[in-house]
Amino acid sequence: MQQHNSLYRVYRPNAFKDVAGHQNIVEILTFELKNNNFDHAYLFAGQRGTGKTSVARILAKGINCLDLQNGDSCNACANCQTFNNNQFPDIYEIDAASNNGVDEIRNIKNNVQTLPIIGQYKVYIIDEVHMLSKAAFNALLKTLEEPPKHVVFILATTEYDKIPQTIISRCQTFNFKRISNQDLTARIDFIAHEEGYHLSQEAARQIYAISEGSLRDALNDLEQLMVVAYDSKKIDIEEVKTLFYIATKAEKLAIIHQILNHESQEVISYFEHSRQQGMDFNLLTLALIKMIKEIIEYQLTLDQSFLTELNVEDAMAFKTIPLNDLFLITDNLTQAYIKTKNTTAGFDYILLSVLKTIQTMDSQLSSGRSQAVVTKKVVLNPKQKEASDEIVSSPSTPDNQQIKVDQEPLRENLTTAELSEKEETSKTLSVDEYSEIINQSQPNPSKKINLNPLTKTTQSLEALIDHQHQLIEVSLNEPKINYLIDDLINVLMGVVQEENPTLRHELNDKLQKIFETNQANELISSDEAYQLSAFYGAKIAAANRSEIIITTDNFISANLINLSLVKPEISAALFKVLKDKYVVYGVSASMWKETKTTFADLKQKNFLPEYTQINFDNFYTANEKKATSHQLEQSQELLDKAAQLFDLTDVNFGDK
Repeated sequence: MQQHNSLYRVYRPNAFKDVAGHQNIVEILTFELKNNNFDHAYLFAGQRGTGKTSVARILAKGINCLDLQNGDSCNACANCQTFNNNQFPDIYEIDAASNNGVDEIRNIKNNVQTLPIIGQYKVYIIDEVHMLSKAAFNALLKTLEEPPKHVVFILATTEYDKIPQTIISRCQTFNFKRISNQDLTARIDFIAHEEGYHLSQEAARQIYAISEGSLRDALNDLEQLMVVAYDSKKIDIEEVKTLFYIATKAEKLAIIHQILNHESQEVISYFEHSRQQGMDFNLLTLALIKMIKEIIEYQLTLDQSFLTELNVEDAMAFKTIPLNDLFLITDNLTQAYIKTKNTTAGFDYILLSVLKTIQTMDSQLSSGRSQAVVTKKVVLNPKQKEASDEIVSSPSTPDNQQIKVDQEPLRENLTTAELSEKEETSKTLSVDEYSEIINQSQPNPSKKINLNPLTKTTQSLEALIDHQHQLIEVSLNEPKINYLIDDLINVLMGVVQEENPTLRHELNDKLQKIFETNQANELISSDEAYQLSAFYGAKIAAANRSEIIITTDNFISANLINLSLVKPEISAALFKVLKDKYVVYGVSASMWKETKTTFADLKQKNFLPEYTQINFDNFYTANEKKATSHQLEQSQELLDKAAQLFDLTDVNFGDK
């Protein structure tokens, strides 16, 4: 039976041009060989699997090559051929882990005095040199400082801090950092292709994450995946997840969303389930930190080149999230990773760190911070279907009058952005100047709310999402139109009374059709979609012939819908799509869930109220008054604060 060679041995580079990464090191060594000006002692330091020994072997071969090609070994001369066959007598590879005594070093001291057999130089490669004993280092010191002219030492170590300074000062030191994502994934993709396999980009990135920049570890992982994918010859993210149980991109995004949305229960469930499956939580923590780093970079620069794990749509979903919230998550995760790396407490401490972050955000929210939104939905388990949540029937209601509604992921009480007001106390205003400010800020009772759609620039769905985010930002400073659970229960009573279970689905299909796209991801009805962009991502959860409940991820998106419907042109556009006029309640997913729970409880106790049909005109007139009165209150509050600030409380501006 033929012995199997591992991939890292089969594809070990034979020349500098084949080395993955370390471009600066390769350039320096190539220049030294090209000019025949190499040093007598080198120290290669860096983490495991980054190519220290491979580069040492290439350097040793280049030193004795008879026909260097622009500073790189030719792999064709007699010396190169002998070396490639592991038969070159003048190159010695010594493992200091098993030859770490003073006697072994004394043997080297004695042997260096003899001339090379066939090459120009004797080269001693001492791997894991930090394992040498103190006496061995002392024995090596003098020889390393002044070796014979025909001797070169190449020391390699993974623990640079254990090397005595007296040794370091006598060597030319090169730091082998972890191989970059781009260089490592390019190398393993090349090797996979050479072996007849197709490796997806996402799978390659996950292999890089698992290997932590070690090419040897990455090739060992690739070799295992090749066994799993032997029949299909395709290695995708699912194969990586199955073999190593890592979190997919969708799952990592979901975790970040859940932290920002304060969903402790969902986070705990995922962590506990993943622990049972054997997930490496240190690796997960690093992946989350990297993902948040990309989100922050994109927020600050809008430069897509920083996005390697994420795409633009992923990053845009966090557009309204304050950077302080993202920094808080990374700070706590980083602290947890540092404290638990290589310990058995990793899972517990990392989970507690995440819950601590959520608790901190909750405290900040309760102290009066304004609220921002993560508007993108991410399903934690892509294979798991969203379950239907059916309101349980009771003796007071026949079984055929049950109301079936879709349970949506909760996105309530999300992250917040602190709004600060800068007071220019050093500036003195005259009464006339102050009067001008007051006049400019004086509200017009007949003025509609300032929530106009922004200018459309493109027909793509991505641009529509960005447009919706801009509307959300505008709505943060607008009035809040909220509804009571009693209002929603009344709608459900109308649903029960009418017994038309298909109506909701028909209306929801009409709503979703607004945002249909073609194969180029362009909106088919772009004008209509932009006009109704506040409704993108919303869902009709319940409907009777005169009223509709529309649910969104969070209460701010729901408020945007309610504010938009105050504008006649927006409501007219929606009713044109739905083919009829409706009283529309925009509510958050969490309020909808609470409504269903309350409805089921009242039904079980036989306390459900009678249905009362709501007057269409009165409903929207009341909402418009809410918005206008809220603006008047805000403006009056502004006037009062300004008067106090400039000590003008006794000045009469003609309003009395």
